[in-house]
Amino acid sequence: MPATVKEAACVLAGAYLKTQALHAFARQAASAATFLASAEAAGPAAAEVGPGAGADVRHTPRVHTLALDLAWSAMNIIDGMAWLAEARQDKDLAAALLSALRDSHLLSRVGRLLLVPVATPGGGPRVQPTVTGREHAGAVSRLATAVMRITALSRLVQGDPDADRRDALGPGGRHAVLTLGSAVLAVADLGPCGLPVNPVRQLPAEGDAGVPYFCVVPQIISNFVHELAADQEGPSPSVPPRAAIRLLLRVIKLAGASAQAAGGAPVVRDDPLVRVYLAWGGRRREHAEDFCCLLSPASASAAAFGAMQHLHQLSVSAPRAWICEAWQAWPAMVEGLRHALQAPAPAGGGNAVGAAWPSSVGEVGDELATGALESLGRMLASAAEPLVSPSPAGKSAVRWPVYELRTPPAQLPPCVAAALEGGVVPLFETLLRAAGEEPAGPEARMAAEVLRQQQPNYALVMLVVHSPPRQAAAFVATLAKALRRAPPQTVPPRHLLVLANFLMGAPDVAAAAPCALHLVLAFAALSLLPELSRIVQEASPRSLSEAAEAGPAHILTQTEWVLLKMLDRAASNTFPREAVPVRLIGLASAVCLPFLVEECGAVPLLGALLERKQPGGPSSLPLLAVVCANVHVAYSQLVSGGDAMATGSSTGGGGLAGGDGSSTGGGGLAGGGGSSTGGGGGAPTGAAAVWRPEALRALASQLHSSDQDTSQELEALVAELEQPHQGSMPPRKLNRRAIAAGLAAATKRLAALQAEARALLPACANPACVNLAGESEADVKLQRCARCKGVSYCCRECQTAHWKAGHKAVCVAEGG
Repeated sequence: MPATVKEAACVLAGAYLKTQALHAFARQAASAATFLASAEAAGPAAAEVGPGAGADVRHTPRVHTLALDLAWSAMNIIDGMAWLAEARQDKDLAAALLSALRDSHLLSRVGRLLLVPVATPGGGPRVQPTVTGREHAGAVSRLATAVMRITALSRLVQGDPDADRRDALGPGGRHAVLTLGSAVLAVADLGPCGLPVNPVRQLPAEGDAGVPYFCVVPQIISNFVHELAADQEGPSPSVPPRAAIRLLLRVIKLAGASAQAAGGAPVVRDDPLVRVYLAWGGRRREHAEDFCCLLSPASASAAAFGAMQHLHQLSVSAPRAWICEAWQAWPAMVEGLRHALQAPAPAGGGNAVGAAWPSSVGEVGDELATGALESLGRMLASAAEPLVSPSPAGKSAVRWPVYELRTPPAQLPPCVAAALEGGVVPLFETLLRAAGEEPAGPEARMAAEVLRQQQPNYALVMLVVHSPPRQAAAFVATLAKALRRAPPQTVPPRHLLVLANFLMGAPDVAAAAPCALHLVLAFAALSLLPELSRIVQEASPRSLSEAAEAGPAHILTQTEWVLLKMLDRAASNTFPREAVPVRLIGLASAVCLPFLVEECGAVPLLGALLERKQPGGPSSLPLLAVVCANVHVAYSQLVSGGDAMATGSSTGGGGLAGGDGSSTGGGGLAGGGGSSTGGGGGAPTGAAAVWRPEALRALASQLHSSDQDTSQELEALVAELEQPHQGSMPPRKLNRRAIAAGLAAATKRLAALQAEARALLPACANPACVNLAGESEADVKLQRCARCKGVSYCCRECQTAHWKAGHKAVCVAEGG
């Protein structure tokens, strides 16, 4: 339209508003609504008596059609004038239109008209004639468009969009938007309407190029979600909170299915139904859902993201209602958002279907997606908030939350129990599995965004620990495989390391006897510590510099700190003080020196940490020194470069070195360390030590001013490594038998625990298995080796790899 024509049209629109035409439309809509309501109230009895009994119901269908034509025309006029005001940036026209809408109550009157169903004469069923149904659907669609225009007009005049929208709609208009939106949603997803009669008999839908189904007019759902949220924020909501939660979940579900359909999911039309086959990546969680109509490809994702953010607000404002609905809300939220992230890109910003992309929803939608995923993360954090306290301030660069582990499960807070019942742990396990197979897929983005902050990670760890043991073990096994998939000399995705670190940071359970929590924590240690050790050892200088960009508490430093704490703890568990008895059950049985040294490679791990300037942060240097001394006392031959593992009887060493204030082990055997020369367990002459003496000497120099005793111990250790069999370690009380007994007892407990872990969740015999197919590790079907029948595998690839890695010799030796 030429500029001069637009200018003239704006002048004409302003003059038209001065005639109070909108007021006239409002009066006619009110009269028609009153007539139709009286006819509806009269019902079949009035039709039998005749026109003398009040309203003449014989003319009701015709009056209804004319009234809907009137409403449609009025909404079209409003839409046209609003478009002109936006196109010309005419603030005067925008202000005049907003004022006319507020004073005339037109939207409220039209809303009341659209809520009146038609009573068919002759006592027949109350079904609108086809013509009236089409007129009604058109008027509902135009009303939704007009309501959406109010926000743009308010921004044009720099007003308050929410206040202007509320004033223009009035109570009747807001009630109509809520009721019509609920009715349209019920027709679209085949769910309940909540009204005796659904006023929407023919869905306000439109065709969309490229999709083989009709789409709901998007403004209807958008207005409905907005007004539902506004209603819940008021002092006296007209919709009960639990009902509002269910309605928002239905919007997310409908939007997710629409996004999947637009993204290429199989769609089968069986009039009047549309069946959508939904699935996550790798055909996980595959199922079909029936709908009458879907949302357009251009609006589906935005509807899901908007509803998600409002749902988060509602979970905060109505916590009791949320706890009652959480069990069914979590699957709907996670699946709906996952599907919405896979929506196709609008071509040129229009409604046409463009090329689908897996991990983005466009420049504008990307911001909405981030907000929705952050809302999901906050809801996850709130789910376990009673079990997690903020990290206490301290000197350490790595700050841990204060966990509260509860046993038995009956003592769990309602919000935690509701999240567990809703399947949060299996849902996030499936996310991790799909993300591991498709790092560019929607599940990968979803997991990374939701777990970006520390609080959701704390919460997920607590939910995993308190879930049923087999379910928790499956999640941990999936996490271990996801870490194993990281390419060599690279840092895995941040959220995976954070989850693993926090699982290892959970305290042991203060229970007198073994319980489910003990087993879960022990299983986590057995599964995750080898992977964390490998990651730290293989980290290249480049990956370390990239990780350091995140600051002093970067994630790799946190992992180093975790491993040092576990090694310090292992000394206390393997050689407990007599004065401080330790319950050697659960996590204590897993975190022992035989496991960390022989299966996690603690000696080369410490060698790698010694080469770094400040492994685990500046405050970890005393701890590193103590751990090195402890491991050397128990495994001196291995540290010195020997071919065989040293035991207590071969080391000839004394008790373990005592820890400082930061050490959890503290003390070791009575009398402290000892000489490694007494038992002939030193390294062969000329063997190269695993730990470079120069690195140990540099650590001793750093500790000289703050901890002279530890510094001297390290200097003695250096001398021992440089000149074995020379008796350079200071003479102390020897405890060879105690060390041997402690290692033997720890090895025995470890074997029993590993057997219990295998019984809890049988695993693939290939130690390098990275198979993440399926929804859960608990569902993986293992097949025994056909030769020896002693081991099982999850797939042919794992069997072949294990056969080449050494099982061939074992299998043949056992007669396979």
